Amino acid sequence: MTEIDKTILPEPDKNQKVEVFVKRETEETYGELDLIRVFSNMGKKLHIYAWIIILFMLIGIAVPMIMVEMGKETKNISALISFRYPGAKDDKAPDGSPLNIRYISSSYILQKALSNTKLSKSITIGSIEQNLSVERLFNESTKQNLEVLQKVTETSKDSKDFSQVLNMNYKYDGKYVITLANGFGLGSNSKKKIYLSDNELATLLNNIITTYNEYFYTTYGFLKLPDSNLDSIRNSNLDYIERLDEIESLFKTLSSFCTDKNKGDYLTYRSNRTGLSFIDMNNCLKLIKDISVDYFYSFIFAENITKGDLSTITKYKYNLTNLERRYNSIISTITDNERLLSMYKNDNIAINSADEKTNTISSSVTDYYNTLIMNQTQLYQSKAELGEQIENLNYKISGFDSNKLLSTNHEYIKTGLQNLENICTIMYNLIREQSEEILESSSYKTFYMDYIGAQLVSNSIFTASNIKKILIGMVAGLILAIFIWGMDGLIEEMKRSSPQEKDLQVAKR
Repeated sequence: MTEIDKTILPEPDKNQKVEVFVKRETEETYGELDLIRVFSNMGKKLHIYAWIIILFMLIGIAVPMIMVEMGKETKNISALISFRYPGAKDDKAPDGSPLNIRYISSSYILQKALSNTKLSKSITIGSIEQNLSVERLFNESTKQNLEVLQKVTETSKDSKDFSQVLNMNYKYDGKYVITLANGFGLGSNSKKKIYLSDNELATLLNNIITTYNEYFYTTYGFLKLPDSNLDSIRNSNLDYIERLDEIESLFKTLSSFCTDKNKGDYLTYRSNRTGLSFIDMNNCLKLIKDISVDYFYSFIFAENITKGDLSTITKYKYNLTNLERRYNSIISTITDNERLLSMYKNDNIAINSADEKTNTISSSVTDYYNTLIMNQTQLYQSKAELGEQIENLNYKISGFDSNKLLSTNHEYIKTGLQNLENICTIMYNLIREQSEEILESSSYKTFYMDYIGAQLVSNSIFTASNIKKILIGMVAGLILAIFIWGMDGLIEEMKRSSPQEKDLQVAKR
């Protein structure tokens, strides 16, 4: 058989099985990449790249947070003040005078607030005043009207619509926004600014409002601490009747304090410490006065008991002279007012009736005439009070010329006065402590004014936009780590398919 015959395959039988073997040479697979091998290479380094993925995700979270923190703009701190009394809506103080809300930026308020705030950096009062602003808020109806007019003026070019905005009656609800900007200058022409931390800026503004609140209640608050003349009551150099006069004066002052209707519901406010109210204390004052004070006063006054010192009578005579001078002055003023009232003529007004075609002359009472009547009434009241005091002084002067009682009566009176002195001290301290308790209560502090503490105007790091940036950074870190992981597996596969690797495999064979 020739060589050609060997290459000629015999014709296969009908059901004969034919097997074909295809041999691929190394040169034919050069430059091809196996994707399965790429993932296999990645799986071999899973334990390494798991930590790398976590590290890149943490870096992706940290980078946006650092950028947000470093890129924060200058912050503004704001607080809301709400005045609760009726006149606040008309920009009036509780006493009816104009309300000066700008006093919150006065040197007195700012200096006291700055002293109560512990700052890490030193700033001036002038820089605080420049950064402090006050904005008055409209009430709800005015806000709604402004929104309607804004939409009208945006869609209309008619000048009448714009004039409505100018002629609109703006109303307020007694609320003010107090804003303190960060960045305090070192001088009038200084461009360098001092920036405080968030907590320091908020604390400073809250202290400013707290100081203004204390000033406001000190100036306009209806509740004051009661007056005291305990030093005069304790003065043993005074005569008996003089000390009793001081005791009566104290009881009268405390009784008026405990029944002052301006206190409103606080008259029945019960102390957390004693359980007493001002009404209860006033009842105690009346009982003590009826039992002890009036008894000693009538005993000394009726019996004309005195230490025998002529200075007492001298004081009474001096007081009597002053009272008589005032009494005569009032009598003269009353006489002059009576003459003016008798000569005064009210304004005449002519009234025309269209139906009956008649004219009617009527008089109108003027404000000046009403003032004269009111003054005359007060003068008669003062005359009666001074007349009573003059009679009492004349009676005392005539009765205290001599002292005929025994020394035992003096000791009895001294003991009684000492007991009254102790009672006066106890009652005064009770009423004073009750007043201090009310002044320190939260209900009283918010009776005229309430406020919401300082709030940051700028966004914190955990706002929606910043959280979105953090999530994007985390996902970016995850994608970058997975990309590096895949590139590592791909590089391993590329190395296997490189010519150098093929030559090395051939050499090994």
